[in-house]
Amino acid sequence: MLYFDLDTVILGSLHELALTITEETNAFYMLRGWKRDIWTSMFMAWNGDFSNIKETFLDLAATGKYKEIGAALYFISDKVSYRGDQDFLFPTCNKLEIPVKIIQNIYTGVFSFKHHCTKGIPLDARVVCFHGLPRPHQAAKTIPWVRDYWNVKELAA
Repeated sequence: MLYFDLDTVILGSLHELALTITEETNAFYMLRGWKRDIWTSMFMAWNGDFSNIKETFLDLAATGKYKEIGAALYFISDKVSYRGDQDFLFPTCNKLEIPVKIIQNIYTGVFSFKHHCTKGIPLDARVVCFHGLPRPHQAAKTIPWVRDYWNVKELAA
C-alpha cells in the first residue's frame, strides 16, 4: 500500500519503492520531516496487516476527547495529546512494537516543495510534497512544472 496526501505531486515512477515494499512484509514506512526530526504522514507505505493502528485510533477517537483547531484535530488524554495523525502514528507504532522505516533512506527523489523546489525541480525528483502553503493548485497558477504535473484531466486520461 502506498499512501499519499492529496497535496502530493508525483513526477516519476514509484516502481522501485513498490518492489521494496512488496519484498518486505510487515514493514511500515513514513517520511522523516524536512526541517525537524519528526515523522510525517504525507507519504507512507506498508505491506502487512496494520489494522491494530486503526483500532487504536478508533479507540482514542471514541473517548470523545478531541477538538478541532483550524485544520488540525487534537486528541487529548490524561497521559498524552496528539496533534493529528502524524503525531499519533509514530508513538503508536512504537507502543505496538511496529518498526517504522524512513522512506528517504530507501527511496530517492522525494522532496519538499518549500525546501527544495521553489526555484525548480531537482533532476531526480519523483515525489514532491506540499506541506502547508502553497497548495499544489495554488502553485500551479504561477509555476509551469506544477501546472503540468497537477493537471487532473491529464492524469485521468
